[in-house]
Amino acid sequence: VPAHALVAMIWFPRLPDKPAEVGDSWDATDSYPTPFGAAAKVTVHARLAKVEEGKATIVTGAHMELEPFKVPNPMQPGTMVTLSNGVIELNDVEHIVSVETGAVLQTKGQIRASFLADAEGLTVDVATQVLYAAADNEETLKKIVGPGLIEQRELQQVAGEKKEEEQKQKAE
Repeated sequence: VPAHALVAMIWFPRLPDKPAEVGDSWDATDSYPTPFGAAAKVTVHARLAKVEEGKATIVTGAHMELEPFKVPNPMQPGTMVTLSNGVIELNDVEHIVSVETGAVLQTKGQIRASFLADAEGLTVDVATQVLYAAADNEETLKKIVGPGLIEQRELQQVAGEKKEEEQKQKAE
């Protein structure tokens, strides 16, 4: 999956070619290189949903089609899996952008990816969905995702640090 294309779509809203008013929408088609050789074609639809208190809300959807490519088979080292019919969609993406600076202050949305995986005759439909959120500060992020998710992340960090400490003690 062309990670740079996903990062670009998540963090940087596709802006219109000319000034927009609230309610205006625009479309764009881009192409991103991939590590597999073939380019990924991306179609984006965006709309300026609102502007208030110096912040513009841009709502975006994107559709990315990937050419077939091969990856190492994690179940059988030394063999390859062919992934085809690759589609990645970003849905309900909301960017809040500073009108003054153009900086993205927060973003949230949904990524859905699906492929057909062929491991030397064994064919499986593969799909996954991820919800994401990011903000320029912890307080805003808590408002987006709720404090429970932030606390869970902090607990995971503490647990990871404890595990590292235990491993260091065992090694000594």
